[in-house]
Amino acid sequence: MSAACAVHDWDPSTLADLKSKLAGRQRATALFKALSDANRTGLALALSGRELCVCELASLLSLSVPSTSYHLRILRQERLVRARREGRRVFYTLDDEHVAAIITQAAAHVAHRE
Repeated sequence: MSAACAVHDWDPSTLADLKSKLAGRQRATALFKALSDANRTGLALALSGRELCVCELASLLSLSVPSTSYHLRILRQERLVRARREGRRVFYTLDDEHVAAIITQAAAHVAHRE
């Protein structure tokens, strides 16, 4: 057994802080899983800073309306987007500033690496 890592010597408050950060890992994993599809990431990027209807999103991503609705449902289930109905049209936007920050940071990271 290696003595290089002595977990039992950790400061209890540090260990408690780290464990509390890990408590939400299942939800974070679900969020990243929802965004792991290129169409869903495209939808989230398109909705950054604007509200669009399903038809506009479908056209923008060259998807059918049913396929777009399917992907939006997954994003809605993970609370990444929210919907607003106006007559027969449904408009979507990112759910809150946290989602916008995730999408913005991901886009900035990719642009930085290219």
